[in-house]
Amino acid sequence: MVVTTNFDRLMEQALAEEGVDPQVIARPEAVDGMKPLVHSPATIIKLHGDYRDVQTLNTSEELRTYPFEWRTLLTQVLDEYGLLAAGWSADWDTALVQVIEDAPSRRYPLYWDQRSSRGDNAQRLLAHRDGIVVPAVDANELFTDLADRVEALERLSHTPLTSAMAIAQVKRYLPDPTRRIDLHDLVMSALDDAVEGTRTISVAAGSPELYQALLKKCRDHTAPLLRLLATGVWHDDGSHDQLWVDVLQRLVDAATGRLQSASTVMEKARRYPALLALMTMGISSTLRNREDLLIRLCREVTGAPDMGIGEPQQAFDLLRNDVVLDPDAVLGQPRTKSRWYYPSSQQLEEDLQSALVDEIPVRQFTSAFHGVEYRISLLQGARGDSSHGLQAGGYLGSQQWIPGSDDGTRTLRAGAAFLASRDLSPWIEALQVGSVDELSDTVLAHDERLALMVRYD
Repeated sequence: MVVTTNFDRLMEQALAEEGVDPQVIARPEAVDGMKPLVHSPATIIKLHGDYRDVQTLNTSEELRTYPFEWRTLLTQVLDEYGLLAAGWSADWDTALVQVIEDAPSRRYPLYWDQRSSRGDNAQRLLAHRDGIVVPAVDANELFTDLADRVEALERLSHTPLTSAMAIAQVKRYLPDPTRRIDLHDLVMSALDDAVEGTRTISVAAGSPELYQALLKKCRDHTAPLLRLLATGVWHDDGSHDQLWVDVLQRLVDAATGRLQSASTVMEKARRYPALLALMTMGISSTLRNREDLLIRLCREVTGAPDMGIGEPQQAFDLLRNDVVLDPDAVLGQPRTKSRWYYPSSQQLEEDLQSALVDEIPVRQFTSAFHGVEYRISLLQGARGDSSHGLQAGGYLGSQQWIPGSDDGTRTLRAGAAFLASRDLSPWIEALQVGSVDELSDTVLAHDERLALMVRYD
């Protein structure tokens, strides 16, 4: 609702740029035929007319009194909407001052910007209406601050977002540079919920049933965050990479805090939310040819193992699936009904596919999952320290090798798919090789090493 004494059409133009089509009342005789105020997306009341209309009001005599229609409409506006005066001194508009003074309703207070409320008439109205002066240098500062405050109140009053609503907001915020803080707050809110939900995980030794319950709790409390991360990374153009790195670091920090005592198996399992997040973002990033993000996640995020007192490790070692998920403990769960040759990897794949069924196309999921496992093993192989070995996984299964020539050589499907990636330049730098040919040689040597780890299924 806008009441203005200006003749121009700047307000109409500004609303149109925001996609709002207001009803404009520029003559008192138009009041009877106007749409009810509550049914209009916006209404502009031009008390002194429009510059294209010959009936504009401008002189002191013309501004001395208003017709009945104007007085009635303004009284309704003051009663139902209140008034925030900006850029109006009240020095010349005698009729408008009189309407405000005579308005019987005190439902809403009168607000007035500091700059234009200094005159005698303005001070009299403020005193008469118990008005409030709003500190502001100009209208830009006034309305920008007002919009920020209203938005903050809306956030406080919102009920928790459903997963679908949160995903829709992520898609809306990502391309808009003015919504970076909103995107950050939305993702961090989901992160806080995940961390809080898993904070009370018991790390004491327990039965297979307790281990299964621990992993289920991790999955359930992390699932909404995983969906946001899958969508966010998928649609991001790289502008928000630091946000995704920060999310993983927060999860790692929450899972590597110092403990006085713990079961080794259960203590490592508390990293499961971080592992789920790493794989989620890894799948989305590689499917979108964002190899650089996966490398950053694996190398920049660090945490201390061994109840938080060990030497810090990079995520590609700290979050190995066969470390976080103890293979024997996985196989010992009541849920495990068939023989898994790579139990840690297969449990992770099953849980993640269930969580991301609506975000990652099913036909792409398995190959993408194996591709991320393979890329993580490349980083492990390049560290120059053989003490930790390489991560095993479903990507090594006997069905994941392409038969070669008569000499018995085979090609790992994940390795071949990796070399066919659109942009390998991040890996040339990460693995410190000079060219694609050298990278191919590195992959070949890596695959020969992996071939020794195959468990025939």
